[in-house]
Amino acid sequence: MRLLVVPAFVLSCAVIAYPVHAQPVTLSGLAYLDYEFVFESNDGNGDNGFGYRRIYLTADYRVSELWDGRLRLEMRDDHTSSDGTPVPFVKDFWVRRRNAFGGGHEIAVGVAPTPVLTVSEAFWGFRSLEKTILDRQGIAPTRDLGLLLRGRITKDERIRYGLMFANNSGVSAETDLGKRVYAQLEAYPDEHITFTLGGDYAAATDNVGEAVTANSFLGYSTGRSHLGVEAYLRSEDNGGEDFRDRGLALFARSKIDERLELVARFDMAVRDLGVGDGTTNQFFLVGVAISPDPNVHIIPNVQVDKVEGVDVATILARLTLHVDIN
Repeated sequence: MRLLVVPAFVLSCAVIAYPVHAQPVTLSGLAYLDYEFVFESNDGNGDNGFGYRRIYLTADYRVSELWDGRLRLEMRDDHTSSDGTPVPFVKDFWVRRRNAFGGGHEIAVGVAPTPVLTVSEAFWGFRSLEKTILDRQGIAPTRDLGLLLRGRITKDERIRYGLMFANNSGVSAETDLGKRVYAQLEAYPDEHITFTLGGDYAAATDNVGEAVTANSFLGYSTGRSHLGVEAYLRSEDNGGEDFRDRGLALFARSKIDERLELVARFDMAVRDLGVGDGTTNQFFLVGVAISPDPNVHIIPNVQVDKVEGVDVATILARLTLHVDIN
């Protein structure tokens, strides 16, 4: 039986137990739209055009004071039908019990965010421009289908935790017997510092060997400016061969005023085959976010992506429009 049946069953029971008028539903969404011009790449220069990278439609619902959930559909330009039209898929579908175990904890089941990415992605704040490094390098998925537990360790919530037991299939249905366990500690020693230490273990399957990942994030905020550093180490045993990954991301963003923010980021990721042969990927981004409205952000940005072994770096300029729909 697929685990997806569990949240569907819980949600259906909740609908029966509570009348529709007692379930407030909040609709929201967002869109990332781009005009992109490729100055240089290994596939040729001059490619340009308009496109969308992401469209969300989100329904947040409340079943009762203690039960709530989310259903989110996503469309993106790399997930299309044979004729190139967008194909929506379920990005989030979870049901949550808040204030569990005496309060200060929550438990959710379904397609939910993995705990090792949520803090750094929120601190980075520019998912409209690029994924965080763990997501970008395919080290950890942003979502997985399973059981999620989050809560406080200290009463003042300066130390928190996240645990998840999931399929290791992302937003897709379960395909094998292998499972994945995620864990993360979050520390907020004061109003300026954010620190996380986490990792995950993915069991071996018929196609992929077992893998262990450790990751850490440190952020410093002054309110108007944010500095962040994120790093990871990953080891995978695949058929007797050891694959090792390591990466580091540095970013900074600073508000000049309420309508103007500067952002810059540098990533370095290494894929080591364990025999001295490795591939290095360097990524650089700089942009300016202009916000004529709190829900509208126009972001001219330039990205440089250099992969070792590829003769030419990819250099592109984007004009990104990020719209929040509330």
